[in-house]
Amino acid sequence: MLAIRSQVQQIVTRSIALNEQIQRISRVVETLKCVAAAAHLLALNTAIEAAGAGAVGERFAVVASKVKQLAQRSQEEARSIRSLVFEVQQANVASVMATEQGLKDAHSGGQCTKTATDSTVAAIERVELSISRMQVIALATQQ
Repeated sequence: MLAIRSQVQQIVTRSIALNEQIQRISRVVETLKCVAAAAHLLALNTAIEAAGAGAVGERFAVVASKVKQLAQRSQEEARSIRSLVFEVQQANVASVMATEQGLKDAHSGGQCTKTATDSTVAAIERVELSISRMQVIALATQQ
């Protein structure tokens, strides 16, 4: 039971570390979201400048369009990653809760095992006392 308790405690510790890593991933995704928003704004400004440049700015308009598409896709992927991180975080929280329940159950099982062991030892002591008394009675009967 002590070994089980130790293993469950290790699982809790690892789950907490996993949650910290998930938090770091969330911060990176947030940064990517900001970069994508800035790229989107840059693409919009480039498109405006390209339109103002007339025929000379047509190539800039193409680049602006591609940057805008890239920014939109980056934003979509950032949302997807954020959603996945949230799901992983929720699963990790559920795992920690289940593990903590397992730790409580292991402790409870340990208490039951100790009670059963104490009862068995007491029963063995009574049996030994009874055997000793029976031997005394048998000896007295023989005499």
